[in-house]
Amino acid sequence: MLLANSHTDLGKELIMKKRMYWLDNAKSIGIFLVVLGHLSIPSKLHNYIYAFHMPLFFFLSGVTFKHKNFELKEFMLKRARVLLFPYLVFGIATYLWWLAIGRNFGSGASTIMPLYRPLVGMLYSNGIDGWLIHNVPLWFLTCLFITECIFFSISKTVSKKTLLIIISLIAYFGYLLSSTNAPRLPWGINIVPMSQLFLCAGYLLKEFAGKNSLGRLPNSMITIATLALTYWLSYKNWGADMNHNHYGNLVIYVIAAIAGIIAIISFSKIIPPNSIMSYIGKNTLTILVLHGFVCTLLKGIFIFLLNFPLSEFNETLLLNLIIAVGSILALFPVAFFFGKKSTLSYR
Repeated sequence: MLLANSHTDLGKELIMKKRMYWLDNAKSIGIFLVVLGHLSIPSKLHNYIYAFHMPLFFFLSGVTFKHKNFELKEFMLKRARVLLFPYLVFGIATYLWWLAIGRNFGSGASTIMPLYRPLVGMLYSNGIDGWLIHNVPLWFLTCLFITECIFFSISKTVSKKTLLIIISLIAYFGYLLSSTNAPRLPWGINIVPMSQLFLCAGYLLKEFAGKNSLGRLPNSMITIATLALTYWLSYKNWGADMNHNHYGNLVIYVIAAIAGIIAIISFSKIIPPNSIMSYIGKNTLTILVLHGFVCTLLKGIFIFLLNFPLSEFNETLLLNLIIAVGSILALFPVAFFFGKKSTLSYR
């Protein structure tokens, strides 16, 4: 009987993994957009990517969010090991690289920055005004940690309907605050009201997101329609950027972000399960915090060894696509070294 139950549990686990393959696909696409968005791509594409790429990651964090039987303290400790420990390790490592190389070559050579500022910036943890000049994407890890901890506290005590109302009100208050000259608080706390909205959406819609398609519409049609909608809305709401806590028109921003999320998830279900996408999806954290370093190295190879002028990279999509893909592939061995600890999911 025990053996039969174990086979049943194993079968359920395999079915669940098969159903959730799209998560790794979605995270793979998302991290590619993050890397590409940090390069010198055409402004329209940049604006398009920034309309939804960070909301996508908060949404996917909501899809994988689990309470289990944790108390808040235990939950915080577990998430600190996944998010804050890498933040510290990669933060110090990339600071040393910036200290030795980054501030002396390329565009960094023209930036006047006190040596202590990035160290203070790691305590402050905001990806603006040069506080994390050595590794701007680090802001996401502390912001996600605060987002999850607050969401955990609220969602443990209220019903799902009440949860949605509370999170929506918090998001609206955060949006109103973002349009003022309010100072940026540590660890992206100003961003948390909006990031919680997308995490909550993923949490409440996880079953809906896991369905093969929306009704009878094929995923290909959904992908094309929502990508087009996101592009049009991103043009209407130019300059939205979650890191800068700038959202433009709130309604347009939220609709564009949700449309972009639906597009990526729908497209992810078209892509069959494969080892490459799975590997990238399971190692998004490593890619997130190290891609800037690798992109710079690859650019250096193009410029100093292949004699490409630096100006060639300014809004040249093909070259930047090569750098983005090359950076992700170059980080495969590093991701293998860090293993399962380098994922932003709960699985």
